[in-house]
This record gives sequence, structure tokens and C-alpha cells, in this order.
Amino acid sequence: MDKLIALRTYLGKLSLIALIISFAGVLDLLFSGWMTPDNRFDMIRGTSTEIIGPFYSDKPDPSGLGFVSDTPGVSLRFDKDMFKGFWLGETMWRGHIVTSPDLGQGTASLRITFNDLANIKPEDRKKIEKRMTYTIRYFENARQKQSHDPSLIKRYLSAEPWTLAIAGLPVIIVTGIFVFFLSGRIEKAMAESGKAEIYRVSKKDEQQEIHFGMGKNHGLTQGERLMLFNQAGLFITDIFVTVLGAESASALVDRSLTITPGFLVSRV
Repeated sequence: MDKLIALRTYLGKLSLIALIISFAGVLDLLFSGWMTPDNRFDMIRGTSTEIIGPFYSDKPDPSGLGFVSDTPGVSLRFDKDMFKGFWLGETMWRGHIVTSPDLGQGTASLRITFNDLANIKPEDRKKIEKRMTYTIRYFENARQKQSHDPSLIKRYLSAEPWTLAIAGLPVIIVTGIFVFFLSGRIEKAMAESGKAEIYRVSKKDEQQEIHFGMGKNHGLTQGERLMLFNQAGLFITDIFVTVLGAESASALVDRSLTITPGFLVSRV
């Protein structure tokens, strides 16, 4: 039985570590997403990346699109064909931000322009201009880009945060199943030897009612005196069975005593 308890403890710790890893991945994913503006692109010099957006004119036309860049080595190439958005089905444009291989490390501002905005109110044009202004951070190589990534996991471990979030789930599930079955075997072995763990503590009038997994099927009798021990194995007090079931029982304890699940009861 001691080996089973030791194995359950080990699996419990392993499950806790996996849970912490998964939680760290989720937290890092949320934090890095919050830290990254929607209108920012991180690129390596000499590469290109896709960009899409909506039209704001009544008659969508890719030839009416343009851009303004504050950095000569950062430009935008528009596709001639339009396409329908996946969710709302609105007409969208597609282009590619292109960075020159001669660039070092820096930041550029790129703004999409529309030749025809006659249907847009003057006060709304500033909102569109802000929405269509992008920040381009460009780096000399992948290592330099990685060192500036908002995700700490990606920056220092070269891994995507979602991979850590997912990687811990199988460990949590498998260890949880093993712990469940081991707990059943441990409880059965303990009950057969006259011992049981307290699994629930509730208040009842001016006392505490403790519930444990040992009952009539294990030879326990109504009113039988049992000994109560804490998790360190130290004796606390004597208790007497008040409610007796087939596989479980309960007893009353003075409320002044601090009793928590995990404490042990033992037949005299």
C-alpha cells in the first residue's frame, strides 16, 4: 500500500507540473496577444508578408489603392484580384508588404490610401486613416526577430506558447485517470486494514461531521470508537461512528479542532 501511495503522490506532482506548464502557455499566449497591436507586423528584411483589408468605397477597385511609407525600403504590392471575406462576405483587397534586403533593424510606418472616399464622412476619414496605418518592425535575421517577440516562451524557448498549453493536457488527463484508479485501490486496501482517509468535512450544529471511506462491509459497527490522526500521523482525538453505511461512515468532532480532508481515522 505504501508503494501505491508513493506512486499516487508522484503522479499528483507530475500532473501539477503539467498543469503549471499548460497554464503558463495559455497565460503567455494571452499576454503576448494583448501586447501585440493588431496593426503591427514583425518581419525579417528581404521578406514579404500578406496583408488584407476592406474597401471603403461604393465601387471597390484595386487600382484605387495606394500607400504611403516613411521608409524607402518598406513598400506594399497590391494584388489585382479582389475576394470575398470569409465571415461577412464583404469585398476585400489583398497585398504583400515587402521589405528590402538592405535594411538593418528599425520600425516603419505604412498607411493604405484610397482614391475614392466620397461616400465617407470627413469625421470618419480620420478613423479609417488610423485603422489603415500599420507599424512594420523589421529585423536583420530570425534570431534578432525572436529576441524582440512579445511572447516570453517564444523568445527564450523558441517554441509557440500554444504548444506548451496543449502539451500538458495529455499528461494531466493520463495522470488524472491513474490517480483516480490508484485512489480507489488505496482506499480499499486501507479500509480492509481498518484505516480510512477523511474525504469531506461539514458543519453540523455546533460540531463538525467528518466522512470517511470505511463502513459496514469492512467490519465497522455503529458507535464504534475510532482514532483520528492528522496528515503527519499525530493522534488528535477519539471519535465515535454516528452514521454507518456499507462503504462509508461519518462521525462528529468538536468544532474547535481543525480537521481537513486527508486526515486519517483508524480502528482501535
